[in-house]
Amino acid sequence: MDPRLPQSKAWTALPEDFKTQVIEILGTHFQEQAGNGKFMLDGKIFKNEILMRIGYLEKNVLRPVQFDLSIDYDSKAGQPMKFFENLVDLGASLLQAYFKNPDEDFPYEWHGLDFEGKTIFLKRDTTNQELEDIANQLLGEGTTEGQELIHGDLESDEIANIVETLSQSKKKH
Repeated sequence: MDPRLPQSKAWTALPEDFKTQVIEILGTHFQEQAGNGKFMLDGKIFKNEILMRIGYLEKNVLRPVQFDLSIDYDSKAGQPMKFFENLVDLGASLLQAYFKNPDEDFPYEWHGLDFEGKTIFLKRDTTNQELEDIANQLLGEGTTEGQELIHGDLESDEIANIVETLSQSKKKH
């Protein structure tokens, strides 16, 4: 999953508990699809961008339906939860549109969209990350993403505040 902004280098992954919570919500909202496959969520938090991939992989199908979503973010502006909520809401809307019409044409290149007063960029992606990781392991290259909390140089207190906010959101729901 590559960032939209070229200056987005250092990042941290979305907290696992946040990803689990969103996947559970998707499974509740799309019960029919949840019984026939699985929902996926991944993301990276950069200093100036939040990147999220939300998708669905049907059983016995190799290519998932997923959307990369990107929004500009100023880590000093505060209120990161609203940004994450907007991305999840748009991602769920895109999945719903796909489930209603699998032949709908979604862009494969970044495309800006006004969503609740903010510009969110989206593109469709069909990379099966699980297969990519298995292939990399077989080739001796490890997984595509390491286990570090922060990848690259980023002021850790900024990113720690965002991760803490996401972790606390689970406790509120």
